[in-house]
Amino acid sequence: MYKLFANGVMRLSDGAYIPAEVKNADWQEYQRWLDAGNTPLPERTLAETKEKHRAVITQARDTALRNLTADYDGDRWDADEDTSARIANALTMVREAAAIGITPPAAIPWRTADNRDRVLSIDELRALGAAVFLAQQEVWLKQANLKNQIEQASNETAAKAVRW
Repeated sequence: MYKLFANGVMRLSDGAYIPAEVKNADWQEYQRWLDAGNTPLPERTLAETKEKHRAVITQARDTALRNLTADYDGDRWDADEDTSARIANALTMVREAAAIGITPPAAIPWRTADNRDRVLSIDELRALGAAVFLAQQEVWLKQANLKNQIEQASNETAAKAVRW
């Protein structure tokens, strides 16, 4: 039994790599094995191909999330996960301050993705948080959809055809 590789095969009985060279005695033996009607294993099984391609989609998702922006109130804002956490933290601190009798600020300065400073009311900051959340959800849903397509693929070509 043999397993295909880009420029040769591996003989599974001893793990020997056999380069695709006509003069190589092991390659000639492999050719006779093929001529006898045998079929080598693919370089990767479908499960291995799917696993590898899911990892590619995860990496693309992570890149998309790092570079994500969201449009809100006529401006473009960073919408990465750090920004989401900062917005959530700011809103939590406003709520906590009010809970212990400290008057929270009526507005909070925030910087747009193109480095313009804006002063946002607490309600505007909540709305920006929602816009950031929705932008992130689009990325997460796209990833889930693509991974589902990979899972449904019935062959290696179909799995590899799924692109970000």
